[in-house]
Amino acid sequence: MNRVFVNWTVNNGNLPIKNYHLKHSAAAEDKGWQYASKKVEVNYTSFILEGLEPNKAYKLQLEAINEMGTGKDTPKSPVKTLKEGRLIFFCPNKNANRKFADPYFVPDVSVSGSGGNSVTLKWNSPPQNLQEFVHYYKLELQFGTMIKDAIEPAEHSKPHIYYMFSDLQPATTYSLKVAACSEFTHTCHKWSKVVEGKTMDQRKFS
Repeated sequence: MNRVFVNWTVNNGNLPIKNYHLKHSAAAEDKGWQYASKKVEVNYTSFILEGLEPNKAYKLQLEAINEMGTGKDTPKSPVKTLKEGRLIFFCPNKNANRKFADPYFVPDVSVSGSGGNSVTLKWNSPPQNLQEFVHYYKLELQFGTMIKDAIEPAEHSKPHIYYMFSDLQPATTYSLKVAACSEFTHTCHKWSKVVEGKTMDQRKFS
């Protein structure tokens, strides 16, 4: 399934927006406009349009509705989805639409240290050409049915990122993984490989 990421800006000098209509139409076909399958909320300034066909050109139109009526979107050049079924970025406010493949980054994760009630993870920053698309990381620690989640902001000025899970049980082995996430799409890529971290046995030091 192909997707198009659409984002826009709002002029705060206008009356409050009551509704959005996001529509799409196949550029080479005369089948009329189809509305987005999900509602575009009035507080949104971005939206992922899903359910499109791969390797196909589409016309997009975004309409804003307020008390004065419906504001028509200016026509833009068609956006062509990719063969791979990945994401295209589209900005209707710009004269030249920015279109590129959804960046893909999976961190290389390892355990860098542990204590009696803590385990510290280490993973690499994305390459420079992908840094503007990775905004935060989602982390998960698991032991049996217990799952502990965490969010860590991306810091691209450092070659590696560290995060410590604390308040853990001593002498216990945990499974851990990390995923890189984007504020653009509010989604995360695939999880990293699962690594195991064991807390220290404090009885050995008592």
